[in-house]
Amino acid sequence: MTRKLLGLALIGLAVLGAGCGQTSYFSVDVIVGGATGRQRNSMAEIKSVQVTTSGAVSDESSFLLQGFPRSDNYIYPTASGGQIIIGKFQYGTSSESGKVTFNVHVKDGSLNDLASGSTDSDIQSGANRAMSVTVDPVDSWK
Repeated sequence: MTRKLLGLALIGLAVLGAGCGQTSYFSVDVIVGGATGRQRNSMAEIKSVQVTTSGAVSDESSFLLQGFPRSDNYIYPTASGGQIIIGKFQYGTSSESGKVTFNVHVKDGSLNDLASGSTDSDIQSGANRAMSVTVDPVDSWK
């Protein structure tokens, strides 16, 4: 009887821990806000897009989105409402709970900010969460 109870207890622990240790993902669209975000010719000024993560992350990190600067004939996708999506990225964390914050800076060739924004989201263990961050243009880029 003791072996049977021990076996059932171990099975119960395995079932409870089934969601533990899974990587949670965020699929993020970077959208330019305001009127600038509907003007394709303004996108030519973008030379880099920097993302910094913080919060309940496996490790705080900073990375550049690939593919910048874009070619002159690059066709930007748009979000509902016609706002331009300048880039997309996917981020994974092994943290099982908490919030992840994404800070995004859009820069010109002199590394001046053209736009910035941030968003955060709760971790859903083992899930892939689709979301977006809207970057608001600085006055000189409007």
